[in-house]
Amino acid sequence: QSLMTLDKGDVSMASKLFTAGQIGTLTLPNRVIRSATQDPFGRRDGTCAPEQVELYREIAAAGTGAIITAYSYISPEARSTGIQVGFATPEQRASQKEVLDAVHAAGGRLILQLMHAGMNVFMPEKHVAGGKLLAPSGGMKAPNEMETTEITAADREKIRNDFVDAAKAAQEMGFDGIQLHCAHGYLLSQFLDPNTNHRTDEYGGSAENRARFLCEIIDEIHKTCGDDMPILVRISADDLMPDGNRIA
Repeated sequence: QSLMTLDKGDVSMASKLFTAGQIGTLTLPNRVIRSATQDPFGRRDGTCAPEQVELYREIAAAGTGAIITAYSYISPEARSTGIQVGFATPEQRASQKEVLDAVHAAGGRLILQLMHAGMNVFMPEKHVAGGKLLAPSGGMKAPNEMETTEITAADREKIRNDFVDAAKAAQEMGFDGIQLHCAHGYLLSQFLDPNTNHRTDEYGGSAENRARFLCEIIDEIHKTCGDDMPILVRISADDLMPDGNRIA
């Protein structure tokens, strides 16, 4: 159903919702944003199936102001599940370009969500690229029962570069922005959460230290992509964990 045919109810609220919005330099036709949602249309090789192209086209054609894609892994070792789409290989990026072109043809805006799973992996150990699960701290059990390996300075540099490379590629392909997935127990949120970040260096301890890696990634993307690339960050306001992050 088209958004423009919905019962708008309260006129004052609807008049704002259905007017143009702004995210940095990006102008949206309205303020309705479809948040990132995983769908079952990712292939085992990380490319998008035709059904995914059609799904996003339909959402855009309904009048949605902007769409945030399903989470896309930035490298083979960043993958969380077996049917997740990726943005790590030329083939994966080409398939995502088909989604982007379909959305733009329907008059929509598309924001690419990028992520690294860290320890939040649900595939059997034999399918884990690189053979180890990187996390802020070692010795923890992942959902697939593997034990985590603590991220080193070299690991941080590679992961940061992978995020930057993906953001730059997205910009060059014509995506309208990116979103860093820093929620739901994935790597960037693992750094923020004291339950999964037990580090004693400058990346652990205080809230400022735990946010350092995320801020470094954002800074590097800004340096590489400039101010015209909107960067969104999805954060879990409440970890729902003892001693975790809270809204207040």
